[in-house]
Amino acid sequence: MSLRRKRVPLNEKQTNKKGFTLIELLLALSFGSFIILSSAKIYPHFRYQTKFLQESFRLDQDLRRAGFCNGKCLGMILRIGQYPGEMKNSCIILSYDLNKNGKLEGEQHRESEYFGYRLRKSVLEIQRGQLHCSGHGWEKISDPQEIKITHFSITQLPKSRLGTLFKTDFFANNHTKKPPIQREINSVINNKNL
Repeated sequence: MSLRRKRVPLNEKQTNKKGFTLIELLLALSFGSFIILSSAKIYPHFRYQTKFLQESFRLDQDLRRAGFCNGKCLGMILRIGQYPGEMKNSCIILSYDLNKNGKLEGEQHRESEYFGYRLRKSVLEIQRGQLHCSGHGWEKISDPQEIKITHFSITQLPKSRLGTLFKTDFFANNHTKKPPIQREINSVINNKNL
């Protein structure tokens, strides 16, 4: 038994095989290019918003935890100040018992339980294991080429029956865009540990 392919005459229509026409292909490529270019233009704006909100959320979480201790912790719990030359209340150092061992791991400990946030030269910085707003080794968490923080402050409000309240204010703009994109986040955080 031999296998032979059946020959189809050239003038006979082949109805089972269809493809795209040139016009359909060009339209599909045009729409695809439009979608890719639109995404490329939106991505930096989306990344900026996500990072700004992420850092604001991180600060809110740390403020809620400040003062938590699974025992009798000794040491500084909270300090609000500023880097020399910066606006008042633009730095906070706080601590909480992250590993729940009943003590605060100190400034020099590799798993220190002291966390700091500060404004310096229009950039928000963070540091773990620092007890002073003027210390060294702070890490930038916003890119000064992209985002300029124009205002950052933390205010401890009078204690209420709900606990200790903190008011945080962020004002930032993306000065590389025309027109600049401005963001403002104001929040009041309740801390039941202090």
